[in-house]
Amino acid sequence: RRQHPGPRRRQHPGPRRRQHPGPRRRPYPDAATPPVVAEPCGLYTLSQRVESGGRLRAFAGDRDAPYVAGFVVRPMWEDLEPTAGAFDFSSVVDALERVHANGQRLTLQILGTEPDHVIAEADETWRWHDTNPRHTGPCTVAPGCLRSLPWDGPSLDRQEALIAALADAPVDTPAGPVRLADHPALDQVLLPLVGWGRIRELGVEVEDWPGYTRARLRDATLAVVRMHHRHFPALVHQVQLFRVSDDGTDGLWQDLARSIVDGLAADGSPAPIFLMENLVHANDGALDTYRPGPTMAAEPLVFAADQGAFVGFQMLTSWARPFPGQEAAVAGGSPAAAIDWARATFGARYFEIYPPDVDAAEAGDGEWATLRAELVAAARPLCP
Repeated sequence: RRQHPGPRRRQHPGPRRRQHPGPRRRPYPDAATPPVVAEPCGLYTLSQRVESGGRLRAFAGDRDAPYVAGFVVRPMWEDLEPTAGAFDFSSVVDALERVHANGQRLTLQILGTEPDHVIAEADETWRWHDTNPRHTGPCTVAPGCLRSLPWDGPSLDRQEALIAALADAPVDTPAGPVRLADHPALDQVLLPLVGWGRIRELGVEVEDWPGYTRARLRDATLAVVRMHHRHFPALVHQVQLFRVSDDGTDGLWQDLARSIVDGLAADGSPAPIFLMENLVHANDGALDTYRPGPTMAAEPLVFAADQGAFVGFQMLTSWARPFPGQEAAVAGGSPAAAIDWARATFGARYFEIYPPDVDAAEAGDGEWATLRAELVAAARPLCP
């Protein structure tokens, strides 16, 4: 029931005819020469934490399969800076050296909330209650935890200190040590937006933030993205983009996406890649398809692509070993078919997949007997 459908599968009736525009369809208005950057592409496996003594020590989850182009490492801010000004980038450096030796590329995503030592210095904070049942920690226990507001000056200063140190971290290569920001295998970075991590309302309505105005959030968002680019200027930066509103309309997410794309264009920086982490199977009546749909939840990606950005997806869960409570989301279809659908529907060429699906494909047992060939076929057109 999970066989890859091939080209005969009915495609979602959304705007699949539109190929991904990239920055070429919309000339950068204020940059003398558009930056030359390859569109992020390929199939990347997502990292799994290896901990000892309550601390992150390394990342597992990279896979040396012919259809896997890279690896996504996902440390928390507090992993990289456990105490103020004391940085530990060894887990990232180890992963970068490992994938480089395998001829693959690395995406670095810094996730999580601001560390306690950052909150202790913050001038402006808000309280967040994380209701995700898969998460643990103080933010998941009512009434939640304190977080910085997106425009909090001391928190932005602390994040810049972290990112500057990360960019300068030495990494060994066969040709000698290089700065992490200059490493040839480092492909993309996702550096968190202070106060909320990504453009998404999870346990918050942005208009409830103390001192909120749309202009203040827009200016703070662009300022932090520009700050990230100062330290990683040559890389494509990921931004997770979902529907957010502050007055009952959808105008806010369009404002934020347009501000980021136009601001980076004016600076001569590479166009961003906007990402959603919710690609799954769906049944739409008689139509066997996938979601998020281009006219509904994923409309922000359609909008972002029309502005000149790249777009990509992370799988919501593994098909072979889904997270508890998400079994129904992958009860049909396959990760390979999901990739084909998202490429045809959105022009997406970059995908993040969970390692158990690669393991199932390589084992080739039972219902996954043909998955390896399907993933090879799905990955082939991603990086033409």
